[in-house]
Parts: sequence; structure tokens; C-alpha cells
Amino acid sequence: MKEADPHSFGIARLGGAAKAALVEIESDEYGGGRVDRMHSELFRTTMRWLDLNDVYGHYVPEVPAVTLAISNVMSLFAMHQRWTPALLGHLAALEMTSTLPNRQYAAGAARLGATDAEARYFTEHVEADAVHEQIAAHDLCGSYVSDHPDAIGDVLFGASCSLVVDNLFAEYLLTSWHAPARTLRAG
Repeated sequence: MKEADPHSFGIARLGGAAKAALVEIESDEYGGGRVDRMHSELFRTTMRWLDLNDVYGHYVPEVPAVTLAISNVMSLFAMHQRWTPALLGHLAALEMTSTLPNRQYAAGAARLGATDAEARYFTEHVEADAVHEQIAAHDLCGSYVSDHPDAIGDVLFGASCSLVVDNLFAEYLLTSWHAPARTLRAG
């Protein structure tokens, strides 16, 4: 339910083209100022369709550590100004790798009977992230590194962290899926 919040910390730390690019991406994440289009609200609708509790943080005590690592890495970069370039790389990696999985999630939701509104979180990310990946790579990270050439390693580090943690989560999820004795969350 906090999807875009950590990356928003970077706005005040940037200037010029990089700042404009981050604001453009974040504006879409927050629905362009319309509550019904905020990605967190679209996700809330999907959670309700799945009969999940949509209260912020409700499942934190039940999820495995690798799930929390996804959020913790993002929050670490957001809370420490020194890691602003890593925060930008992290966001770019998310935006550049989300279109295909969200297309697959949307198709799966449709197969399970989701309405357009219930699957909209996924379909929105197919469309939005196809644009965001270009903005994040070129306008955000590209302009930032152009202005701060010594930061390229930190930008790449942030992107790498995003990909590594997501891969660890995927590995955990697939292992749990194929091991009937294990569960993905507590009963």
C-alpha cells in the first residue's frame, strides 16, 4: 500500500531534468492527483477482490523476511541522502522490469474472473511502466549520471539491489509453491 512513497524522498534531493523525471513518474504512481487512479488504491481493489485485508502493514507479522527485504532496501535508500543515486537506480530497475510480469498477472487475474477494475492495478502497470522505463533510464538516471558522473556506480548498485532482492523473493515463492509442506503465509 506504500508503493511509491520511498522513491518520493528523492524528489527534494534532485534538481533539473532528474527531478522533473522523478516527479513525472511519481505523479503517475499517485494517480495524477486523483485518488481513484492512485496505484495504491488500485492495489487495494485487487486485494479486496482476493478477500485480503487491505490495512497497511496487516501482513507484516506473517510474511517471510525476504518479502520485507524488498521494502527495506527501498526504504534504506530513501532514508539516507547518501544513497539517493541508488534510490534512482532502484526505481529504474523496477520500472524497466515490470511490464511483462504485470501483463502476466493481468492475464492470470482475468482467467480467475477478475473484473477490469479488479485487474486494473496490473493493466495500469503494463501501460504506465512501458513509458516509465524510458523516463527512468534516460531522463532520470541518464541525466543524473550526466550531472554526477561519479555516481554511476551507486545508480547501478541500486538497480542491482532491486533485481537481486526480487530474484530472492521469486526463488522463495517458487520453492514454496512446489513444496506442499510449506505455506506462503501463516494460517
